[in-house]
Amino acid sequence: MESCRRLGVDVDFPPQKIRKGHGNEVVKILTSLADLALERRGHRFFAPKFPTESDETEEAGTVDDSDVELEMDEEIDDIGESDDDGAIIQIGSTPIGASDAPTPPISKLPAVDRDTWRDEVERLTPQLKLVLRSDQTNWRQRIDQLKTSAEKIESGSVDTVRKLNAMGDEIGADLDKMKSRERHINQQLDHLVQQLRVSHDRLAQVQENYNSQTAGVAEKSNKLADVNNQLEKIKAEMEERAATISDNKPLATAKKARAELEKEICELDVRIATIENDLHTFTVVQAA
Repeated sequence: MESCRRLGVDVDFPPQKIRKGHGNEVVKILTSLADLALERRGHRFFAPKFPTESDETEEAGTVDDSDVELEMDEEIDDIGESDDDGAIIQIGSTPIGASDAPTPPISKLPAVDRDTWRDEVERLTPQLKLVLRSDQTNWRQRIDQLKTSAEKIESGSVDTVRKLNAMGDEIGADLDKMKSRERHINQQLDHLVQQLRVSHDRLAQVQENYNSQTAGVAEKSNKLADVNNQLEKIKAEMEERAATISDNKPLATAKKARAELEKEICELDVRIATIENDLHTFTVVQAA
């Protein structure tokens, strides 16, 4: 492929296409190399030379029946169908339907109805239309499309550039007008702008004072909440003590407990006296 590029052969396809050794790409390369070789050797193709009417008549005498049948289909497409059922169709110089009749010249062929010919042409014309579909792999179509697009761009660029330049001039003029009006408005509203700046400064100062005072109020509110909580606790304790003082049940319980203690003390005194008496008696007995 590198050698083909050096020789000027266009290879706009990947190398994998020619590794298999067959296909459209291989045929294109071989055709291009053959054309290049013929061109370098000075070979030229001349226009074909067609035989005259007399040569065709002589050659038609040697045409066999098989060649006549093959040529008949081609001549029928060119001449068309005739409305005359008895007409003889001329193939080359040998008529079909006549045995050994002399060959009439081309100018003496049976006439064809013009309306029939036109109807046949109108019937076959839609079938002869060739629709070329765009193929992305065909570089020739892409080059033609690029050339067409480039021509369209060049033809439309002049008018487009002219319109863009006109629009640019209009926009520049409008910008100049806007700048001049802006300067005029700034000159007229300069004192108002100064007043607005002073007002903004005052507002900022007032806002700062308000924020500081708000912070002090918030701090004092927190202290007030703490004091209220302590006051509530003190009130609860005082209410509890008042309820305890006004209640006589503890006093009655204390009196009852005191009476029981006095009774137990009396019992203990009696026991102590009994024990002392016993001890005294025992001492006297021992002494005796």
